[in-house]
Amino acid sequence: MSDRRIGVDLRGTDFLVVAARTESGRTVVESLNRSTAPPGNDLELAGHTGVTLAVPDSRVLAKTIRLQIDDPTSEQDRLRFELAQSLLEGEDSFHFDFVATGRAGYHLGLAFRREHLAEIAHNHGFGTAFREGRLSFQSRAVALGRGYLTFGIGGDGDLVTLVDLDDDSASICFVYKRHIVGVASLALAGHDLAAENGRQRFAIDLKTVLNYRQATLLNTGISVPPAGLILCGDLVDDALQRTLHAYFPAGVTRPRLHEGFFSAVDNTAREALPLYLTALGLTVN
Repeated sequence: MSDRRIGVDLRGTDFLVVAARTESGRTVVESLNRSTAPPGNDLELAGHTGVTLAVPDSRVLAKTIRLQIDDPTSEQDRLRFELAQSLLEGEDSFHFDFVATGRAGYHLGLAFRREHLAEIAHNHGFGTAFREGRLSFQSRAVALGRGYLTFGIGGDGDLVTLVDLDDDSASICFVYKRHIVGVASLALAGHDLAAENGRQRFAIDLKTVLNYRQATLLNTGISVPPAGLILCGDLVDDALQRTLHAYFPAGVTRPRLHEGFFSAVDNTAREALPLYLTALGLTVN
């Protein structure tokens, strides 16, 4: 039996669309497409289900939740309660998602405004699918981590920091011992990455965000230093990588992906594989 899934990541004005299927426990990526046309109309006409859209991290409330392990109450009920306490409005206005961190008692809770999800679905051409409840949504940072964990070749060290630069923001995901343990984002407004002073400012701001988030990871018992940065996105080039390396001497690299997943993809699309890492993560259950 085949389980087919579609992931759609909007990057600037371009839609990156990944189609993947799982057969007998083996994942095969069928296609990687990039287009300025909203893909929803064509995909809906083809009757596709299992579609997940990326949600910008600026539109996601993320919180680390700690639960008492010996509490007999349903874990999902406790997670929803704890996350709902962070909201200034009723929880009916939000869609919730939770990610197990691999740390006993700790989860990531994510809340999405339903009105934002409706807007994203409409802009992608999936209005009908949204109204019928046939869409899924995931934060870009979590999708980035899932793409790396499923399709990437891991590097050295227990703590990996992933950064995906879109036109407007950088999605950040912390992976510890093969589990997503934290997410963050950084707005890119005011950062001209084509200029050296803009790259310097971005490096300083990124280091500030990462230092703060890594300090919060100490509360969950994660005290190891990060093994370095893994960067992807259209805005990543050799000049940016060199600038960042001065601030992150542990290393700044680009993601490497397992070729075996992409045997069905043509060579032209395969050359751009790192750009699809977040879209790939959207196909992961």
